[in-house]
Amino acid sequence: MEVTGISSIVTGLTNGTQYYFIVKAKNASGGEGPASSEESATPQVPAPTGLNLTPGNRQVTVNWTAVDNADGYNLYYSTSANIAANLSGATRVEVTGTSRLLTGLTNGTRYYVIVKAKNASGGEGPGSGEQFTTPATPTGAFEDSLLSGGKAPRMAVIPAGRFNRGSPNTESGRDANEGPVANVRFARSFAIGQYEVSFADWDRYVNSQTPRPHSPTAPHGRGNKPVVLVSWNDVTTATTGYLAWLSRQTGNTYRLPSEAEWEYATRASTTGPYHFGNDINCNLVNYGRDTRDTPPLSRVCNTPTTNADGSRTWSPKSPLDVNTGYTPNAWGLFHVHGNVSEFVQDCYSSSHRGAFNDGRPRRESAAGCINGRVLRGGSWILQKSYQRSAKRAAINPGNSGRSNTVGFRVAQDLN
Repeated sequence: MEVTGISSIVTGLTNGTQYYFIVKAKNASGGEGPASSEESATPQVPAPTGLNLTPGNRQVTVNWTAVDNADGYNLYYSTSANIAANLSGATRVEVTGTSRLLTGLTNGTRYYVIVKAKNASGGEGPGSGEQFTTPATPTGAFEDSLLSGGKAPRMAVIPAGRFNRGSPNTESGRDANEGPVANVRFARSFAIGQYEVSFADWDRYVNSQTPRPHSPTAPHGRGNKPVVLVSWNDVTTATTGYLAWLSRQTGNTYRLPSEAEWEYATRASTTGPYHFGNDINCNLVNYGRDTRDTPPLSRVCNTPTTNADGSRTWSPKSPLDVNTGYTPNAWGLFHVHGNVSEFVQDCYSSSHRGAFNDGRPRRESAAGCINGRVLRGGSWILQKSYQRSAKRAAINPGNSGRSNTVGFRVAQDLN
């Protein structure tokens, strides 16, 4: 570096690094005299400040204030209170910004966190430390955070307990595939989507993947409308399906509910055809009209058009937003009757014979699910008998099962 005066600022150095300097005077022809030398170390990058921890279900969000001239950060975490003296025993995560979601933690456990800024050569400055305790197993509604930002579908915690699966012979509208009635016991609580998965949830998944997964058209609008025109396979395919993506994003394993879980959560300790009682009306459910309704409904949730000959044509409205419209059941679930039908984990069988009595799904045989997967809950276009808690049908898991009346909700095992 040529200097005309007796002072110069040298820039572009790396913090926390030793440098050596030599200065030589020049004569008029450019010849150099003897040298004077010195060494100096640039200061370390300082410790981050403003460390803030927000624990969640088996995860925590860590935020801090940016450090000037830092070239990234190392975040260390451990269950050992001696983390500062034993960083080699902690888990290290490299972070480029000033926030990180840590997943795969254990609920009800104390963790210790240290964040250190790095210089351009990877040298670390001093650390800022903090500790937190993950919450115990959730007992109310919760939302997991996503690594890419935003939230996973909101979940309701369903308590352990028992219920009678299926419908009695005396229930109006009953089908033979709803029996035999059997008592099912859930030894542990589990979580299920408080709402049906929305287009906003699905679009977040589609837009974060390369190549992009199946992106359905939205015949009734996107946003908080329930996602439709997706198949069982679109949702469950290993690695690339929605559930696999959601599990990677949160560090928690998401799946479809079993048929027994779905009915247990829908009934919410009730025993009638619907969680609100023995009959249905448009103040309770978004459903349709059908000539098979007996007696014919005086009020329906579709819009009638009077034709020139005096007859009436019933034009379906559409699904409602997943989080609005009607009062949820006693366990906080919306639209378990009506709106859209929902596929679940189980292979379809023509009755409940042979089904597990502990809530597990009916798995495929060596020949696969030859009768398709189970579909539960009625949709906005179907008559009232299809809206009952015990109603069940079959659906093709492939592309032919994509329908504008079918969606799904997710489930998660708890600790």
